[in-house]
Amino acid sequence: MTMLTDRPPTAGRTSAEVELSGLIKRYGGTVAVDQLSLTVPAGEFVALLGPSGCGKSTTLRMLAGLEQPDSGQVRLSGVDVTGVPAHRRDIHTVFQSYALFPHLSVADNVAFPLRQRGVPRAEIRSRVAEALALVQLPAIGDQAVTSLSGGQQQRVALARAVVDRPGVLLLDEPLSALDRSLRQAMQVELRLLQQNLGVTTVLVTHDQEEALSLADRIVIMSDGRAEQIGTAEEVYDFPDSLFVARFVGEQNELTGTVDERGRFGHPEVTIVGDRPEAGPSIALIRPEHVRVGPISGPADVNAIDGIVRGVSIAGISSVVLVHCRDLTLLARVPRDGRPLPHVGDQVRCSWDTAHVRIFRGES
Repeated sequence: MTMLTDRPPTAGRTSAEVELSGLIKRYGGTVAVDQLSLTVPAGEFVALLGPSGCGKSTTLRMLAGLEQPDSGQVRLSGVDVTGVPAHRRDIHTVFQSYALFPHLSVADNVAFPLRQRGVPRAEIRSRVAEALALVQLPAIGDQAVTSLSGGQQQRVALARAVVDRPGVLLLDEPLSALDRSLRQAMQVELRLLQQNLGVTTVLVTHDQEEALSLADRIVIMSDGRAEQIGTAEEVYDFPDSLFVARFVGEQNELTGTVDERGRFGHPEVTIVGDRPEAGPSIALIRPEHVRVGPISGPADVNAIDGIVRGVSIAGISSVVLVHCRDLTLLARVPRDGRPLPHVGDQVRCSWDTAHVRIFRGES
């Protein structure tokens, strides 16, 4: 979930509010972005999250000015910039490829946007030093970028993006080329940098963990539309649709029918929850909400018996796979010192009503 620091994000002096209103983008007969509207207050960090082809990168490119929408508006702090070219928008973008100049030193790479604007030499030196200090690379200005590690090159790209103090910072999957441990470390640094600067930030990513840990709000996209906009807790714990529930995190799926009393029936279990509409439905339960224990008496509601088919270690939790006749349940059990079940054990899986989400549909 979103990382917390000593203070919440605050808007910087030049931070801009972003407004996307009814954006539509077509490529031939394909609608890439379909009536997308989104407001990002100044200083907020928003992530666009979704599968490949959902329209998140196209949305970012329209915001950056690299693509023109077929319909709709892009506004920065109330000013319509829909027809303004990219180089005239108060926006900087960090791409996955970093786009650094290999023939220039670190300092010259960072200084490039300032030189393009004709900033005085003394001010350039001062602001380059400030930007490199912000990304924790204060002493490498004279080095060639080709001598740096991937993580260091990513920091240089970030320094170049913020040295000009843009109103909006766009991040197009900037950490996807890094290995897992370095990516996690960079996520922490990126969030701290954004909060330090207070710059409005929009991140495009397909990495759920990255979006959940970095963003103040997340836009879950599918087929060019925003399926849900909310905090990490809202999209994870209270998904608005079956797509969001399936896309964000893991889940166990139980198919059945909701009767007129609002009860969900499955061949092996009855789940008591909110009163959804009657008809074919799917109940979803997160693996971390499934308890695994010994069988004691007949199974009650919110419980089902089965046989353990697999046990594996997954960091701070253990994954237990339980086969229950025509249903296989996945449970994530905390590694808190209590003994784990063994393959072949007969066990009971149970959960609380509050952790069940029921959606209409047959598959």
